[in-house]
Amino acid sequence: FCYHQFLKVFKTTNLIDATQKSKIMEEADMIFTGTPSLQTQKPWVLYLFDHPVCLAGNNYHLFLKNKKKLEKQLSSSSCKKIIAANEEPIEFLKKHFSKKVTDKIVVIKPAIQDHGIRNKKRGKKVRILFMGSTNIPQDFYAKGGLDVVRVFSKLSKRKDTEMIIRCKISD
Repeated sequence: FCYHQFLKVFKTTNLIDATQKSKIMEEADMIFTGTPSLQTQKPWVLYLFDHPVCLAGNNYHLFLKNKKKLEKQLSSSSCKKIIAANEEPIEFLKKHFSKKVTDKIVVIKPAIQDHGIRNKKRGKKVRILFMGSTNIPQDFYAKGGLDVVRVFSKLSKRKDTEMIIRCKISD
C-alpha cells in the first residue's frame, strides 16, 4: 500500500532503480538479472518473473513514462536475451517495443518432475489453487493464468479434480 501511494506522489522509478543496484563482480562473464537498469557493458540476460510492467515498479503509467528508457536498455547490444516464463507477456512486449527487443524473447517454462499426484482419499476431490498477488491485483495474465486454465481443462475430464482461482481476472 505504502509503495503504491509513494508512486502516486513521486512518479519515478529512481527509488526502484536505487534499491535494485548491486555491485557487479569483475569475474562475472554474464549477468542474469530481473531488472534492466544495469550500468555495465557486460552481457546480460533479463528474466521477466512477472508482467513486463514490473520493469517500472508494477505501475502501468510509470511503464509508459519510462518506455523509451526501457527500449534503449533492452535493445542495447549488452542485453542478449529476455526470458519469459510463459507466453502471456509476449504480445504486450510486441505492442510496446521494437522488433529488435522482441526478437530477444525466449519462453522457458518452469518445469517440475511429475510425481504422479494421486488422490488417496476416496470420494475427495483434488483441489488446485491458483492464487493471485495482493500487491498486483491484475496479475492473472502475468502469472500465466490462461496457461493454468488450459492445463486444467485437460485435467477436468477427471471427475475428482477441481480448480479454485483466487485473483482478479478482469475489470
